[in-house]
Amino acid sequence: MDELKTMEREQKYGQAGRDRDGPIGDTDGEPWSAQLVQGTAPLVVWGVHFFFSYGYVAAACLRGGGGSGTLIAISLLALGVEAVMLKLALRHWQAQGGQDAGLLAWARAGSALLGVIGVLWSSMPILMLDPCA
Repeated sequence: MDELKTMEREQKYGQAGRDRDGPIGDTDGEPWSAQLVQGTAPLVVWGVHFFFSYGYVAAACLRGGGGSGTLIAISLLALGVEAVMLKLALRHWQAQGGQDAGLLAWARAGSALLGVIGVLWSSMPILMLDPCA
Protein backbone atom coordinates (compact mmCIF):
# COMPACT_ATOMS: atom_id res chain seq x y z
CA MET A 1 0.00 0.00 0.00
CA ASP A 2 2.83 2.43 0.86
CA GLU A 3 4.53 1.65 -2.42
CA LEU A 4 1.34 2.51 -4.29
CA LYS A 5 1.09 5.86 -2.49
CA THR A 6 4.73 6.59 -3.28
CA MET A 7 4.15 5.85 -6.95
CA GLU A 8 1.05 8.05 -7.03
CA ARG A 9 2.94 10.92 -5.39
CA GLU A 10 5.83 10.49 -7.80
CA GLN A 11 3.47 10.64 -10.77
CA LYS A 12 1.67 13.68 -9.41
CA TYR A 13 4.64 15.68 -8.07
CA GLY A 14 7.58 14.22 -9.99
CA GLN A 15 10.72 12.91 -8.32
CA ALA A 16 10.23 15.32 -5.44
CA GLY A 17 7.05 13.44 -4.55
CA ARG A 18 9.14 10.63 -3.18
CA ASP A 19 10.75 12.80 -0.56
CA ARG A 20 7.88 14.99 0.52
CA ASP A 21 4.28 14.70 1.55
CA GLY A 22 2.97 16.83 -1.30
CA PRO A 23 3.28 20.28 -2.86
CA ILE A 24 3.46 22.12 0.45
CA GLY A 25 6.61 20.29 1.52
CA ASP A 26 7.81 18.05 4.27
CA THR A 27 6.65 18.97 7.73
CA ASP A 28 9.47 17.03 9.46
CA GLY A 29 6.95 15.93 12.03
CA GLU A 30 6.48 19.47 13.30
CA PRO A 31 3.04 20.30 14.64
CA TRP A 32 0.92 22.65 12.58
CA SER A 33 1.04 25.32 15.31
CA ALA A 34 4.86 25.37 15.27
CA GLN A 35 4.85 25.86 11.51
CA LEU A 36 2.33 28.68 11.85
CA VAL A 37 4.46 30.46 14.45
CA GLN A 38 7.64 30.07 12.40
CA GLY A 39 5.93 31.47 9.33
CA THR A 40 4.25 34.43 10.98
CA ALA A 41 6.72 35.40 13.72
CA PRO A 42 8.73 37.76 11.45
CA LEU A 43 5.57 39.65 10.54
CA VAL A 44 4.52 39.86 14.19
CA VAL A 45 7.95 41.28 15.15
CA TRP A 46 7.62 43.83 12.37
CA GLY A 47 4.14 44.82 13.55
CA VAL A 48 5.23 45.16 17.19
CA HIS A 49 8.21 47.26 16.12
CA PHE A 50 6.01 49.48 13.99
CA PHE A 51 3.44 49.96 16.76
CA PHE A 52 6.02 50.62 19.46
CA SER A 53 8.10 53.00 17.34
CA TYR A 54 5.28 55.28 16.32
CA GLY A 55 3.60 55.06 19.73
CA TYR A 56 6.86 55.98 21.41
CA VAL A 57 7.37 58.96 19.08
CA ALA A 58 3.85 60.22 19.83
CA ALA A 59 4.40 59.90 23.58
CA ALA A 60 7.83 61.55 23.36
CA CYS A 61 6.38 64.49 21.42
CA LEU A 62 3.72 65.01 24.10
CA ARG A 63 6.49 65.17 26.71
CA GLY A 64 8.54 67.62 24.68
CA GLY A 65 10.65 65.46 22.38
CA GLY A 66 13.83 63.41 22.70
CA GLY A 67 14.43 59.72 23.00
CA SER A 68 16.10 58.98 19.66
CA GLY A 69 18.54 56.61 21.35
CA THR A 70 15.69 54.39 22.51
CA LEU A 71 14.25 54.26 18.99
CA ILE A 72 17.61 53.33 17.53
CA ALA A 73 18.07 50.59 20.12
CA ILE A 74 14.58 49.18 19.53
CA SER A 75 15.07 49.26 15.75
CA LEU A 76 18.42 47.48 16.01
CA LEU A 77 16.95 44.88 18.35
CA ALA A 78 14.03 44.22 15.99
CA LEU A 79 16.39 44.07 13.01
CA GLY A 80 18.62 41.58 14.85
CA VAL A 81 15.65 39.34 15.69
CA GLU A 82 14.48 39.53 12.08
CA ALA A 83 17.97 38.68 10.79
CA VAL A 84 18.13 35.59 13.01
CA MET A 85 14.70 34.45 11.82
CA LEU A 86 15.76 35.02 8.19
CA LYS A 87 18.92 32.97 8.72
CA LEU A 88 16.91 30.11 10.26
CA ALA A 89 14.33 30.28 7.48
CA LEU A 90 17.01 30.15 4.77
CA ARG A 91 18.69 27.22 6.51
CA HIS A 92 15.32 25.42 6.59
CA TRP A 93 14.69 26.31 2.94
CA GLN A 94 18.07 24.86 1.89
CA ALA A 95 17.47 21.72 3.96
CA GLN A 96 14.16 21.24 2.12
CA GLY A 97 15.86 21.31 -1.27
CA GLY A 98 16.38 24.96 -2.17
CA GLN A 99 14.58 25.69 -5.42
CA ASP A 100 12.60 22.46 -5.05
CA ALA A 101 11.48 23.28 -1.50
CA GLY A 102 7.79 23.10 -0.69
CA LEU A 103 5.38 25.95 -0.12
CA LEU A 104 5.95 26.09 3.64
CA ALA A 105 9.70 26.59 3.26
CA TRP A 106 9.17 29.31 0.65
CA ALA A 107 6.54 31.06 2.77
CA ARG A 108 8.73 30.96 5.85
CA ALA A 109 11.70 32.44 4.00
CA GLY A 110 9.51 35.02 2.25
CA SER A 111 7.87 36.25 5.44
CA ALA A 112 11.29 36.48 7.13
CA LEU A 113 12.63 38.57 4.24
CA LEU A 114 9.51 40.73 4.29
CA GLY A 115 9.98 41.22 8.06
CA VAL A 116 13.56 42.48 7.58
CA ILE A 117 12.48 44.86 4.82
CA GLY A 118 9.51 46.04 6.91
CA VAL A 119 11.62 46.86 9.96
CA LEU A 120 14.14 48.74 7.82
CA TRP A 121 11.39 50.60 5.97
CA SER A 122 9.48 51.63 9.08
CA SER A 123 12.70 52.71 10.83
CA MET A 124 13.87 55.11 8.14
CA PRO A 125 11.42 57.99 8.70
CA ILE A 126 11.83 57.81 12.47
CA LEU A 127 15.60 57.87 12.30
CA MET A 128 15.97 60.42 9.48
CA LEU A 129 13.34 63.04 10.35
CA ASP A 130 12.61 65.13 13.42
CA PRO A 131 9.65 63.23 14.87
CA CYS A 132 8.02 66.23 16.52
CA ALA A 133 8.31 68.70 13.64
